[in-house]
Amino acid sequence: MWCSAISAAAVLVLFEAAGCALSHQRAGPDDAPLPVGDGGDAPFDAGGPGRDAGGPVRDGGGFDGTVEHPFAGFYVGTYAGEDSGDLEVLIRADGTVTVTTRSRGGMQMFEGTIDVDGMLHARGHLGGTVEVDYAGTFRHTRSGHVGSGTWAASSGLSGTWRVRQVVSG
Repeated sequence: MWCSAISAAAVLVLFEAAGCALSHQRAGPDDAPLPVGDGGDAPFDAGGPGRDAGGPVRDGGGFDGTVEHPFAGFYVGTYAGEDSGDLEVLIRADGTVTVTTRSRGGMQMFEGTIDVDGMLHARGHLGGTVEVDYAGTFRHTRSGHVGSGTWAASSGLSGTWRVRQVVSG
């Protein structure tokens, strides 16, 4: 798998370029969502009206950008369907996203955003003519953050994708 060839220094450079602070989070096989009220393991603890302790200030459900995005980090995985390959997702502290795909056809990058609830949308072009959309959802699990969704190209190709966080932002 290509991600085994990525050095820790390369990931560090990516995050420093994106303005992210790094902290290691162990990834595991458990994709079960965290139950509500899971004590100290819960990702958020109520911190008063309109605020999750350690999370962003919420104003009508939006992200105000004054603190790091709750899904910020670097994710790796795969995409499949009528085309397939490796997938990287970089979520920056401000909620902007870069999706990078690698397949036999080469490397492609798509830009987008993710909201504080984990809904991602990214779009880009292949060869300047074919438009590709990535949409999906990110969530907290006991073993870290995961994301999954669909991709669709204006040429009619489509499929699914799945990633797991390897470095939190």
